[in-house]
Amino acid sequence: MRNSYLLSALMASGIAVFFSACEEVGPNIDFTIPDASLLDTTYVESTVEEPQQKVVFFEDFTGVQCVNCPTAHNKTEELLDLYPNQLTVVAMHNYFAGAYSDSNEDYTIPEANEINDYIGPAPAWPAGFIDRKDFGSGNLYTLLVSNYQVFVEEQLPLVPPCNIYVSSSYDAAERRALIKVTVKYTEATTLENHLSVMLLESGILDLQLTLSGIDEVYVHNHVLRDMLTPATGVNLVGDKEPGRVFEKEFAITLPANWQSEEMEVIAFVHNFDPENKEVLQSAKTYLE
Repeated sequence: MRNSYLLSALMASGIAVFFSACEEVGPNIDFTIPDASLLDTTYVESTVEEPQQKVVFFEDFTGVQCVNCPTAHNKTEELLDLYPNQLTVVAMHNYFAGAYSDSNEDYTIPEANEINDYIGPAPAWPAGFIDRKDFGSGNLYTLLVSNYQVFVEEQLPLVPPCNIYVSSSYDAAERRALIKVTVKYTEATTLENHLSVMLLESGILDLQLTLSGIDEVYVHNHVLRDMLTPATGVNLVGDKEPGRVFEKEFAITLPANWQSEEMEVIAFVHNFDPENKEVLQSAKTYLE
């Protein structure tokens, strides 16, 4: 087991070297044709809302053949118990080893790899990205699970410059979900801001490598299933001034093997700048 873990670390390091030798990956471009039936508008309200509590956004870079990843899973669940209303967590399955040959499915999706290229790449797993912020290491990630709570708690007192509201409706017969996201700015910001929307699933039973061996009925939670925006989000076009409101709707038809009752939606606003990719605020809801 130890030799396997060392080999994984070496392989990850090799991948990190490969990425560092490549040119920087540009932003993801959305070539899809907009659905005119979905709401997409912006306007300015005369009354400016009071800021919400900060909701920290946590990206757990993980994989089923990552022996130390369950330790990170346990820590994020502990933090969700401590701060249920001030933390959103997504499990980004993009571990280089992929799924096992007898796994039910491979949970790696292209968007997870694109995000890794955009905000990383992380040289090893598990890796935690907390609000996509550099906490002084020169990177946006930490490889130490012991840092997770420290960095999350450092972000909690911040006052976000925008409020986010997420609602959903679900047609069980059609398996179609309609998501509405509203962003309301409470103070001005000059950087380009993007909105990203993720669809997650919990309660998935499948293989996972652990310190005790392969667990065949491991419960995978907060798994990134799809994004309703491009990997780097959609540009919020307009002056980000106090009172500015953006309203956007997104729709998706769920594949037959996804459990609608276990689906979670996370929306977050983040800076889109080579020197500042920090997440300003996040919010979550469940399909209903």
